[in-house]
Amino acid sequence: MINTLRQWAAAYPNAVFVPGHGPVATAADLIQHSDYLEFLWEFVGRARANGLTERETIASFDLSRYRLAALPIFHYGTSFLSARSNLSAIYRLQEQ
Repeated sequence: MINTLRQWAAAYPNAVFVPGHGPVATAADLIQHSDYLEFLWEFVGRARANGLTERETIASFDLSRYRLAALPIFHYGTSFLSARSNLSAIYRLQEQ
């Protein structure tokens, strides 16, 4: 996803992107989001290398750095997406 967002931003620098949820985005927004995802991936990797559990990893992350709202996701029943759920998903991906 990180690479795809960066490729789209580079290929379509003046485009307006309409996501499935959330506000429309620019190429700069795609870069910012890919940077966020890359930061989370690296943060979780360091936490796991230091032996932190999933819960400890989430608890050690300073969420104030990001102004993120919880987004309702209705594709798989109602659930919510947040920085915490992103960290949890990345932790589980890295376990695989």
